[in-house]
Amino acid sequence: MENNDKDLKKKLLVLKLTALAIVIIPMIIFIVAFILVARAKAEVAADKKYGMFLGVNDLSKLEKMQKYETIVIDADNFTKAEIEKIKGKGNKVYSYISIGSLEDYRDFYEDYKGLAIAEYEGWEGEYWVKLYDSSWRKLIRKRCREFIKKGIDGFFVDNPDVYELYREKKIYNGITKILKDMKKTGKEVMINGGSRYIKEYMKNGGNPLDVIDGVSQENVFTTADVNGFGLSTKYDEKEFKKYLKNIYKKGVEVLIIEYVRNDDSLKNKINAYCSKTGWACYV
Repeated sequence: MENNDKDLKKKLLVLKLTALAIVIIPMIIFIVAFILVARAKAEVAADKKYGMFLGVNDLSKLEKMQKYETIVIDADNFTKAEIEKIKGKGNKVYSYISIGSLEDYRDFYEDYKGLAIAEYEGWEGEYWVKLYDSSWRKLIRKRCREFIKKGIDGFFVDNPDVYELYREKKIYNGITKILKDMKKTGKEVMINGGSRYIKEYMKNGGNPLDVIDGVSQENVFTTADVNGFGLSTKYDEKEFKKYLKNIYKKGVEVLIIEYVRNDDSLKNKINAYCSKTGWACYV
């Protein structure tokens, strides 16, 4: 009788272990797979997350474009079919769109030139614009719809820095309305610059994720102007890093764009810093 009890206990133990194996082994496989996928995603090089191709208007650089996870283009220059080709390897595509300035080469320039505030210094044929005007907001919504029909995944929003120059409530409110319109489309929104606006938005109790998904900041480590390339001041670098770290903690993606000429050590320094912080960079 005692031997029968022992055999029964052994059989029950084997059944228990088998049942645990059926549950635990697939769970372990899932966890390991999840970790590997997450690690692979995290290991995308900082300088390969975003590629800037704003001066390109055809597919001649397609191979180079597709080396980047997200490709920033001006969707005005491409057809829906061409954008599908750009996304052919699972790449994302963002379209450039300026909300704070008006360029004289756009086909809608003549209809909106009356909204110009002043010339955009250093950029001939471009003007800061009254983005709080309802007709401008309507135009931006129309352009966003057109880009979405072409298959873009997000917007690379330029010139919110109009608020840097004209710190008026109507300018601030205009930016907020336009960004919220963009967010409502369900597409990702990354602003280029706009630190003054975002700081003000958070100071007013706003969550930056209500209006943006990411921030692109030029010239954290460097400066670029009509006189050439150089290093940013230590004050600017410190302030930008503080600001970007703050919004990154809040879940905002960060991309920094730098202008470096013949200085591999500086390029390596920037790439290493972005890899450490989790930011993306385009040098």
